[in-house]
Amino acid sequence: MRCPYHPEGVVGLPVPAQSRGEAGWIGWLEGCCSLPVWRCPYGDLHPIDAQYCTYHGCERPPPGRVAHEVASGPGGRGDVAPPGLVQRVLEQAPTADGKSTPALAGNLLCYLAEGGRLLALDLGTNARLLLTAGVQACTLKVRGGDVIGALAIEGGIRYLAWDIRDVRDGLQAGTPVAPREIAPTGVHLLGLPQERTRLHQGTGPLRLVVEHDPLPDDVVEIYVSVHGVPPGEHLIRRNRNPLGPAVPHLELRPQVLRQVPVPVPGGTFVLGQVRWFGRNLDGALLIPTVAGYVAGA
Repeated sequence: MRCPYHPEGVVGLPVPAQSRGEAGWIGWLEGCCSLPVWRCPYGDLHPIDAQYCTYHGCERPPPGRVAHEVASGPGGRGDVAPPGLVQRVLEQAPTADGKSTPALAGNLLCYLAEGGRLLALDLGTNARLLLTAGVQACTLKVRGGDVIGALAIEGGIRYLAWDIRDVRDGLQAGTPVAPREIAPTGVHLLGLPQERTRLHQGTGPLRLVVEHDPLPDDVVEIYVSVHGVPPGEHLIRRNRNPLGPAVPHLELRPQVLRQVPVPVPGGTFVLGQVRWFGRNLDGALLIPTVAGYVAGA
């Protein structure tokens, strides 16, 4: 099969054997860019943000059809291995304001970089595109076929949307993509919690709760002796998917958390630095719901 993001790449997408042909599946690719996709009942692969199959009209599967979660869940045979943690080093460092939320649509990452530059990049290649400049903070979301955003700029807030297909074409051709103005609904500015407040992200089976939760000094010493690095001040709690397997690491304490983490199909997306099985991983991180190997570095 060909990668739906990079047609030159040959990929595989394992699905539970006992359920072949029933309905579509959501999974992470084996090979090429190792990113999330969905597969229709007839075997065609599509970007995770696509709502319908372009060949048969099939609708994207619901969140309960994440292949590795079903295989490892109640009644599953465990015949689909969990995806690996995917790491991508970002050449343009994300702003560490703690007030911005990135958006991830398959291979397409949109985030606020240092210097107020709102960037789009392809996580599978080196392609990068400037969406707009002069941004102080922003919240981005994927809605339908768009990346929508509330952008704080000098003088006020703008609400903009970029068509995901246009951005992908712009990345490939190296041409700018113009946004369009949208109504101020569905997206609003938010920031990382402070002073022991909580931020809830996501809906459906997977939710994230981000807390400002610095450890007491005596616990910090124990943490450093075990991990070799000091703990971060933020704690990410990943709620277990009732339709999936037990999640072995429900709580993550990133050493550095630059922007608000977001849920993705079968995992969590973080811009920052995380201690993961004895390694410090830094950049854009796709953390699966269950433990896996490191797919890229």
